[in-house]
Amino acid sequence: MQTGRKEVGLSVIPLVTNESSRGITGIQIYAAGVNTDTVYVGFRDTISADVDDDTDGYAIEPGKAVLLPIKNPNLIYLIAGAASQKIWWIIV
Repeated sequence: MQTGRKEVGLSVIPLVTNESSRGITGIQIYAAGVNTDTVYVGFRDTISADVDDDTDGYAIEPGKAVLLPIKNPNLIYLIAGAASQKIWWIIV
């Protein structure tokens, strides 16, 4: 099991950069309850934050979490609607 935290802003970033990270069940991402804006998660480095129907990521509101049934966290990217938003993740 691996865990971590990321600060997400207005630029797309990868969830993890460690090529050896792998899950069995998936990856859970929690957006901090104190965040002031939404964090978006997607599977390409061209995701956007509530800008375009074709590129928007999946929205994670402050205080909410999503479990993605994907074994390779290297395929997950993040962006936020404002700077300095925090997420925590766990690979299960």
